[in-house]
Order: sequence, then C-alpha cells, then structure tokens
Amino acid sequence: MMTKKVFFTLSTIVLLFAIGHIFTIGYGFGYDAISRTERAVKQAKQSDYQPSHLAVIYERKVEQRNDFLHLEVDTTYHSIGRHAFQYKMICDREITLRAYDGAYIDCSDMAASCFVYADNNRKWQPTGEQKQIIDQKCKSATTSIDGEEYKAYYTLALPHCAVGAQPSQLYEGLILEAYDTDGSYSLKAIHIAQHLG
Repeated sequence: MMTKKVFFTLSTIVLLFAIGHIFTIGYGFGYDAISRTERAVKQAKQSDYQPSHLAVIYERKVEQRNDFLHLEVDTTYHSIGRHAFQYKMICDREITLRAYDGAYIDCSDMAASCFVYADNNRKWQPTGEQKQIIDQKCKSATTSIDGEEYKAYYTLALPHCAVGAQPSQLYEGLILEAYDTDGSYSLKAIHIAQHLG
C-alpha cells in the first residue's frame, strides 16, 4: 500500500516533469521560431547593405582647354558591435578621381570638389532651382571661390547609402553640373553608372 507521503512525492515529481516538458517544448519551439524569424529579418536587413560602385564621367572645360574627369565611388558597410549588441551600421566610401587628356592623371585629392556637402570648408547656398540631369533630379546651389561665383546642380540620391547607415565621411550631394559666371569653367556629367551588390 502506497503511503500518502510517497504518493505526494511521486505526484510532485510527475507534475514538475510535466511542467518542465511543457515549458521546454513551448520555449524550445517558440524560441526556435523566434530565432529563425530574427535571423531572417537580420539577413534581409543585411541585404540592404550591399556594396555598391558608382562611376561618373564628366566633361570639363577650363579656359580654352577641355578634358574628362572620371569619378569612382566604392561603398561598403560595416557594423559597430556584434550579434545582439550590433547597434550601428557604418557606410564607408573609397573615392578616386582621375583626369583624362590622352592619359590618366590621379587627382583624388580634389574629389571633395565633386560634392556640395563634403569634408571641406566650402559653403554652398541653395537657390531653390531644380532640373533633370541624366535621369537624376537635381537641386542647385551657389558658392564663391577666390572671388568667382559658381553654380552647381547636384543630386542627393548619389552615391548610394542604405537607409539607417551612417556615412563615416561626409560626401553627399554629388555635383552633376557646375559652371562659373564668366564662362571660363564648366563641368558636366555625361555618363553615370551605379551597380549594387
């Protein structure tokens, strides 16, 4: 004959085992489903941060001399933090600028001059004007350089930066057309190619 004490002990063990089994299944399957969902969301988010390559060819006129400029912008991303502690995606850009007049000449130190918003001290004033250049909606702005007035049309859509990413360097507002007031200088994009992934 089973005593009350033994029966109570066995009942408690069975009950604890059943509760543990229910929670293990619940948390096991539920947690696994949540993990799979989180992984899928993370992978989808990571796919937004594909590297990109932008190439722009400009026709440039300086006084009576004409040449071409070839701007290339390679964009990659990296995260600060790891796994669950990832809290920021950084957009890195490598920019090269070459002039071509029968041969290529590196002038990457002047690459910032192809952007309205860049890591330089030049201040551009928006004018409110807009126009389309090679399928890009552009805004206009003016600035003064060594006493000479310049006007530029620029786009904020290039170079590409994924939503939510923070650029490590300020290169925004790609200039697609620029000229000075006396007509001695002009710059105009004649070809744009951007590849993602």
